[in-house]
Amino acid sequence: MLARLAAICTIAASACAFPAFAMYGPEVTEELQKFVPLEMGAIDCWRAEFATGQVSDMRFGLLVGGPAPHDDPGVLRYNFELEATIRETGRKAESAGVCLDEDGGIVCSPECDGGVARITRRGNDDVLVRAESIRMYYCGEQGEEVHVSGDYLLAIAEEPADCPVVDIRNPEAGVE
Repeated sequence: MLARLAAICTIAASACAFPAFAMYGPEVTEELQKFVPLEMGAIDCWRAEFATGQVSDMRFGLLVGGPAPHDDPGVLRYNFELEATIRETGRKAESAGVCLDEDGGIVCSPECDGGVARITRRGNDDVLVRAESIRMYYCGEQGEEVHVSGDYLLAIAEEPADCPVVDIRNPEAGVE
């Protein structure tokens, strides 16, 4: 699985207009469909606030979108956006890219060397986001980055439309 991600990222690194966006995605799998149904524009979002730790709040959105500019018509991709407010600075940071299947969950990464977020279901609608040094950029400040790590339990959002998710056909969308 990581070899597939590396191959995708090698291509993506040369095509990205914004370093936090992977422009190419994986084939759609059954595991991905457990999170969001395979329908163009389908979206779901999870969020939470935290009293302690590196982040004070986090949102994770998953969107079925595509095709990417290089794809054949009709290809669908699972795109993600992860947003967090960094407690130390009080500033919002974000990361976006594509998700692949992984045993018991999915793994999402902005690019090859941008760390990963492993996402697993907990209970009916909650998800556990295990951030492994995922690279995030402060909103509106492309060059300034922060790495987020740790486990974050997020609840399903009542209004998924409240969580913007970047569509890889328009990587500028959702960037403040």
